[in-house]
Amino acid sequence: LPLFLFHLASCLEQIQVISTDLAFPGRAESNRMLASFYHTEWDYVSSFGTSLVGVVCDSIMTFVAPVLEEVVLTGFLVNAIAKLYGFAAAVVGTSACFVLFHALKFGIDPRLILLFFASATYGMIRICTGSLLLAVLGHCTINALILLPKWVIAAICFIRL
Repeated sequence: LPLFLFHLASCLEQIQVISTDLAFPGRAESNRMLASFYHTEWDYVSSFGTSLVGVVCDSIMTFVAPVLEEVVLTGFLVNAIAKLYGFAAAVVGTSACFVLFHALKFGIDPRLILLFFASATYGMIRICTGSLLLAVLGHCTINALILLPKWVIAAICFIRL
């Protein structure tokens, strides 16, 4: 819930910036600001570039990656570590692996702390409910919430520019 609320607040803030920019649809300065905002937002998350194809591929990966990450980490790795060291060690270990995977893509960043707690949450969901599906759905929900304003920016940018 805290991670969800954090990203929801961030999402609403970004949507406010977008709606303010839309108040001046015909201005060249507004279009330049929108293009700059678009590239700033998508350069951070994009693995496939900032073209329309890149946005579509990254959007698909937003829902494919959680399935793979949760099956490997929250499914197999939690079970393997828990058998040897217990559930607490399994959650901490898989969360550390999750952070490492993301650090390789995004570099060292304070947001890795949030990713650690997100992964711990997915692990606890899996352990407490016994359902890998709920962990995957939680992960997909957070990813969608993170990308929602970026999708709005991309849609507006591709329509206007």
